[in-house]
Amino acid sequence: SPAALDLKISAFGVLDVYTRHGRVEKSQWGSNRARELLLFLACNRDGCTKAQIGVALWPEASPAQLRNTFHVTLHRLRNALGIPDAIQVDGERYRINPSLAWELDANLFEREVRAAVRDLRAGVDATAALAAAAARYRGDFLAGETVGEWADEHRDRLRRLHLGALETLGRALMERERYIEAADAFSALLALDPVNEDACRRHMICLAHLGDRASALRAYDALVRALRDDLGVKPGRDTVALRDKLATAAT
Repeated sequence: SPAALDLKISAFGVLDVYTRHGRVEKSQWGSNRARELLLFLACNRDGCTKAQIGVALWPEASPAQLRNTFHVTLHRLRNALGIPDAIQVDGERYRINPSLAWELDANLFEREVRAAVRDLRAGVDATAALAAAAARYRGDFLAGETVGEWADEHRDRLRRLHLGALETLGRALMERERYIEAADAFSALLALDPVNEDACRRHMICLAHLGDRASALRAYDALVRALRDDLGVKPGRDTVALRDKLATAAT
């Protein structure tokens, strides 16, 4: 529960920040930049210099402007969190105090996905762990927030990791002949990446195993539309052959 932690940051989908005192409300931040500063530090556990923070959050500011703006924003952040020494200065570097029990859902997601994928490769059935990790992704990283370009790289990496996790999960479940769960994983993947032809073929095969050829053929039609509208191409030979095989079996 959030109460067990000093600081809990949920940045997938809707942003939420909880401290040991409860949820930090929008009115408590003083400015959006105070919240963004927290997120930037959460993504850079080892800390950053004032200059690095300045480049990310205030790229247009002069050194004098940065000095003033930075200290005002840091003051607001510390007030909003209400935890003494939550933000620590170590030499030139600012960071979230490592002695606090704190968590960013994106960091947790990344650790858990990588651990589950490693276990699967080592022959351990980590499908449940991978499904639970993938479920943490409730939307793109900081999707609804107005933040600087620094977040783009994190957002893209996490999105790719999520797509990869769903694909790995679907394949692992397919190998174990757990076709209902595998179909769900591929369906979630295709909702985010509708032109993924390999995922569509696997989704169709899972649905065929479940005796739902009609849904498999509908999945094919959705792929055809997505490929045409997004990329201006047609499905490959393997996909067409699978569709024909399923259509023939359905008659």
